Amino acid sequence: MTNLETEALYSIVLQPNELFYEECSVFLKKNNLDLNLFINQINFNFLIKAPFYLSHLYSEKDIIDYIRKNNTSALKDIFDNRYNFISNSIINDQFVLLFEEDQKLNFFKNNIMRKFDIYRKTLDPIEFKKDIYRFNNLSEKELYYYQIWGYPYYFECSTHNIPIIKNKKINFFENNFTHVQYKSLKLLKQNFKNDEYIELISIS
Repeated sequence: MTNLETEALYSIVLQPNELFYEECSVFLKKNNLDLNLFINQINFNFLIKAPFYLSHLYSEKDIIDYIRKNNTSALKDIFDNRYNFISNSIINDQFVLLFEEDQKLNFFKNNIMRKFDIYRKTLDPIEFKKDIYRFNNLSEKELYYYQIWGYPYYFECSTHNIPIIKNKKINFFENNFTHVQYKSLKLLKQNFKNDEYIELISIS
């Protein structure tokens, strides 16, 4: 057993292009929100593979090499596409932007999630009990996904969304978003709990 709070977390995300960040900046100004929320743009992304602990069977280099070799034509199709803004919502105490669903995008996300699951550490019973406290009020299906994939919000339990603001009580925001277009697939790492994520590799 290890102390999960001292273990690094890894995740895989799709990073939007510059237009999205310009719209984010306008959004924050329009709604009198702290522009410091926007300092680290890497936090504004579409989550592909949820944060996971690295298995002792693999090294960080292994996962970097694997993501570098798996730059497929499907990724180019995703970069070429635009996904229209639909609405906003509150999901798990986060204000998120919802974008249109796309079959190719969903297939790509699910495929990446499965492929990279070999690198995810299998938690022992004590670690499992500690880790699952990150999530509240899971449905039966969400709990099932957590037990299999280490994260409850996959497949039909997920949406195409980008979180913008965490832990804020929100009544109304004026929106200016039009669409999102992605420019890169990134492997991120959080060295310690509450640290900012850093980029390990980017495919564009």
